[in-house]
Amino acid sequence: MGLALASCVFGYKLILCIPDNFSSEKIATLKNYDVDVRLADHNTGNDCHIKLAQKLLQENQNLVCLNQFTNPSNPKVHYLYTATEILEQMPVVPDILVSVIGSGGTIMGVGKRLKEVNPNLKIIAVQPKGCDMKNGKYIPHKIQATAVGQVGSFVDFSLIDDFIDVDFEEIQELRANLAKREGLFVGISSGANILASVKISYQTDKNVVTVAPDSARSYLC
Repeated sequence: MGLALASCVFGYKLILCIPDNFSSEKIATLKNYDVDVRLADHNTGNDCHIKLAQKLLQENQNLVCLNQFTNPSNPKVHYLYTATEILEQMPVVPDILVSVIGSGGTIMGVGKRLKEVNPNLKIIAVQPKGCDMKNGKYIPHKIQATAVGQVGSFVDFSLIDDFIDVDFEEIQELRANLAKREGLFVGISSGANILASVKISYQTDKNVVTVAPDSARSYLC
């Protein structure tokens, strides 16, 4: 969405590759910004959109890829800003960071900064049940924007202390309860983060922090 807005302001031609089973509302929104949306066949793998982008780059040497999987600004922005916001808003220094891994920018950037403040911080990665991201195992799942078939080149698995598996149906149940009881209308990956954090909080008295970066409004259709 940020790239779509920038392309409007600066007049760039923007091509976005997206799995064809992603939120139709997200896709429709992007098209309204006059973005050239290319849909990738999700049956070809979780990384279908990445493969499509690579194919387009091979076919047209004039294209430039703003690759979030290799761009060091991805984790850097979370190191500088997301982590700072957490430290400013939490009354205590976190002991445990919980996050899904899409490109891995959030968990790496935030984790690195929080570890500087608390060297004993534990980093727990959230993954769809059946995936084993550390060992490169990805299965088809419905938790969008996580476990997409690869991680960023900046992801250092040695910094991740543990993984926790989450189930899509359990996430959906939690999201419904958050909306009805807490007034929190969060998206799927946010639901995964919160579900994992709740499970971990039942097992410890440590301070657990996570992020909820997406809204459920993107998944209404």
